[in-house]
Amino acid sequence: MICKLKLIIFFSILPLAIYGQKKNFVGVWKCEINEDVFKVFKEESYWVFNERNSYLMITCISDTSLSVSINSFCFTVAKDKNGCKDCISDFNLHENFQLCFNKNSSPSGFEFSDDGKSMVIINVNEFYYSKVERLPNKYIGYLLRQSRKNKINYIREFLAVNYKLIKNKTYLHSSKYRKTDMYLLQNDPVEVIEENDNWLKIIYYPEKNDKWTGKTIEGWIKRSDVE
Repeated sequence: MICKLKLIIFFSILPLAIYGQKKNFVGVWKCEINEDVFKVFKEESYWVFNERNSYLMITCISDTSLSVSINSFCFTVAKDKNGCKDCISDFNLHENFQLCFNKNSSPSGFEFSDDGKSMVIINVNEFYYSKVERLPNKYIGYLLRQSRKNKINYIREFLAVNYKLIKNKTYLHSSKYRKTDMYLLQNDPVEVIEENDNWLKIIYYPEKNDKWTGKTIEGWIKRSDVE
C-alpha cells in the first residue's frame, strides 16, 4: 500500500516538475508582430503528456471582419531539450522551453519569460506574444455573434465568463430601479456578474483606440436590454 501511494504522488507531480509554467500559460495572449492576432489558452489537461488540448485563435482581417478557429496541440516527452534543437531548428532554448506538437504532428514549442508576461511560440520562425488582461471589445462582440452562428460558446468555453451584447441604447442603474445618466450603446459587450429576477448586474470595460482604459463601469440593466 505504501509503495502504491509513493507512485501516485510521483506521477502526479512529474508534469508540474517538468512544465512549471502552468499559471503563466493559461489566458489571453496578443501577438507582438501582428497586434490583430490573439490566442486564448484555457485551463485544461495541459500537463498530461500526449493528450490533445485546444486553444482559440482570433485574427482581425479588417474593421468589419474577423476570423476565429480552434486549434489543437499536445505536450510530449519524446524529445529532450537537446533533441528539440534538431527537430525544430537551432534556437537558443532556455529552461522555460516546453515542447509540443500541433494537430499536424509537426514539432513546435513555447518558451516563457521569467515573469510570465511574454512567451515565444517557436517552430520554423519565432512568434512573440505578450499576456493581456482581456480581449478587446470588438473581438468579444465578434465571438458572441459567431457563437450563435456556429453554435459554440467561444466566450464561455475559453474565457469562462458570461458576456452579452447590448441591444439598443441602454441606461445604467446604480441599483435596481435607480436610473443614472450613464448609458451603453448597441452592440457594446458587457460582462454579466450577477442575475436577479429580470435584472442583470454588469461590468463594462471602456476602451480608447481599441485598447482598454483600465477603468470599469458597473451597474444594473434589465435582462431585456441584452441579446
